[in-house]
Amino acid sequence: MARVLITREFAEPLASAFVDLGHDPVHVPLVSLAATGARPPLGNPSAVLVSSQAVARFVPNLAEHIGAAPVFSVGPATAESLRTIGIEPAHVGSSDGAAALSAMHVPDKSLAWFVGAERPSLSLEKSLEAHKLRRWSVYRNERPQGYAERLVEARTDAVTFTSASAIRAYVDVLGVQDVTVIAIGERTASLATECGFADVRVSPSLELGEMAQMLGGGD
Repeated sequence: MARVLITREFAEPLASAFVDLGHDPVHVPLVSLAATGARPPLGNPSAVLVSSQAVARFVPNLAEHIGAAPVFSVGPATAESLRTIGIEPAHVGSSDGAAALSAMHVPDKSLAWFVGAERPSLSLEKSLEAHKLRRWSVYRNERPQGYAERLVEARTDAVTFTSASAIRAYVDVLGVQDVTVIAIGERTASLATECGFADVRVSPSLELGEMAQMLGGGD
């Protein structure tokens, strides 16, 4: 049995997945999300890219702003969250925002919107700039109050990272520890490797249950 650090904002469903595998999950969120209060771009979008299920939380009336524009979603969890607010995605990508953007076939991507984080991943940032998408940054990443003290006390054998922000927060406090890292997506894993973690396991799927499988079962 391993003590596994969960660093995302919400422990579930990842915590239960580790328990089912015989491990002991410890939840210390290194990232929390806060609304930006930004207004949507002017005009009607030709298409919309949504890369996070958090969008449904911060813009529950998204459908009123985008009209009939096709929505390109990253991952099944994001797609399901969009359905809860009355939006059926036209495309559900299985890897990341940059890949979903490349699948967006519209005459002029500069008329399309990106609805999501104030600071998206580096790869997505480059794609957004290249295609000149209009941005509606509806939430930002923040570090929760008291996270550093809780992180020092956690003492775990493995750590999960679902974002670059969580990796940076961890390293800023603890440096590079001798722990097994389970990262979601190739780019998150690459950053962990660049930081110096030796045992980095990457979950190619955006499904959190499959992420837990990367550690295997406990004894």
